[in-house]
Amino acid sequence: MLRLDQKTAIVAGAGSGIGRVIAATFAAHGARVFVLERDTQAAAATVEGIAVAGGTATAVACDVSDAASVATAFTNKKLAAIPISSRRCRHVRSSAACDIVQDEPPAGHSS
Repeated sequence: MLRLDQKTAIVAGAGSGIGRVIAATFAAHGARVFVLERDTQAAAATVEGIAVAGGTATAVACDVSDAASVATAFTNKKLAAIPISSRRCRHVRSSAACDIVQDEPPAGHSS
């Protein structure tokens, strides 16, 4: 079974749905998880669920559709130290912390 001990995962939208499942799965396999979520109560519930299951997670308030929110989230020293690159984060511009490309939603998609 894949182990993620001593690894860190950043999961945006981890307050519910597939994001929550991904965060819980990474934590169950040993990763420390940063739960990026604009709904702070949902983020707290995800972190609590991970902790109850024996994992480690930290909630970070962040709306990935807002560049200022992303920049603020990455002022967290533990988060800023993680080298990441994301190629498909819609509506987010580059920041010093990560290389994120802004792109438009697909035709017919409303944000």
